[in-house]
Amino acid sequence: MNLTFYTVDRFCSEIDVSHNELLIDLSEVEFITQFALVYLGLFIRSMRKSGFLFKVIQPQNLNVANYLRRQGFFKRFDINGADYFPEISEYTVAMADIESNPGLPDDYSEKLKSLLINLKVNIDIGEFCEISSEILDNFVRHSEDQYGLIAFQYYGNKKHFRICFGDCGVGFRKSLSKNSKYRYLLKETSAVSIGEAIKEGISRFEGRRGSGLAMLIEYILKYRGELFITSEDGYFRLDSAGVPRMGEMKYSLPGVQIEFQIPEAE
Repeated sequence: MNLTFYTVDRFCSEIDVSHNELLIDLSEVEFITQFALVYLGLFIRSMRKSGFLFKVIQPQNLNVANYLRRQGFFKRFDINGADYFPEISEYTVAMADIESNPGLPDDYSEKLKSLLINLKVNIDIGEFCEISSEILDNFVRHSEDQYGLIAFQYYGNKKHFRICFGDCGVGFRKSLSKNSKYRYLLKETSAVSIGEAIKEGISRFEGRRGSGLAMLIEYILKYRGELFITSEDGYFRLDSAGVPRMGEMKYSLPGVQIEFQIPEAE
């Protein structure tokens, strides 16, 4: 079993929530992507806030088990009762917690710049960091969540860099509906709310705001990358051919989760 954008929502939806202790069986997992790692972690945090405990069966696949340990997955999500808030690494694949504060976008922009330079990733680093800063700014301004997650990996063999951001905040629908012009979204699906959020100039705030996600889409189209956005039970996907698709997730996870990958220049 592989845990990816296409399967992790079903995996979460099939976890039995009829007991106070939830069993997360990872024993058959052969591969896990950054998006699935963030999504599953946020699922655990969301359910823990509701009072659930967790028991995890670790992967039989040693590569997957070691990958989760390197990310501090079990400690980070309090599976073993320990706190774990490491900083972003400049030298290795990493998953890190991010804390909402006004300085976060600029701070992480510099950290990502150092990381990309160190890894010698052949992309426009300034442009990539600008887009990432916009996504982090959205988290600070709109999520109403204290902590979020970031995960990234450089795939040297496939020549692309992949990064994922996620939170368990209010999500697009509740955030946008705080602006009276978009109050109607409370009666619409989550996918409709995502469709509005990615448009230029759409924001919960009045004035010249709401360009971050539109900029991200332009960026993905420019470099023929891939983009995944989820919020509650809705999703938006943009593939490398520039074909958009929207639909419904099997599980309704609070907040917003965004992953994109950018290929290296040829």
